Amino acid sequence: MRPAYSLGSLHTAKNYLSYLQDAYLFFAVEAFSFKVKERTRRPRKMYGIDPAMIRATTGGPENRGLLLENLVFLELMRRRRIVHYYADPNGKHEVDFVSRDPRRTL
Repeated sequence: MRPAYSLGSLHTAKNYLSYLQDAYLFFAVEAFSFKVKERTRRPRKMYGIDPAMIRATTGGPENRGLLLENLVFLELMRRRRIVHYYADPNGKHEVDFVSRDPRRTL
């Protein structure tokens, strides 16, 4: 028996995430890499525009790390930074934010 909240397919889930991004409710952050193929292969991290909405959908105040990470992301966006995350190829380590000023080149 399928749960009542099932989206049905991966295509439907991708569409819903796209709609939420178009409405500026969620933002997708790509992995940092100099190679385009590597950036598209890695999963994206999602951050919400409203911490209260995140708290309501993730089960309350127990997950303070998630809320704090989201607040840092919002501050970086407020400062108009380009934001990525970095995960090593082995998946053992991750850096939550790699940001840079868009006016500066690499």
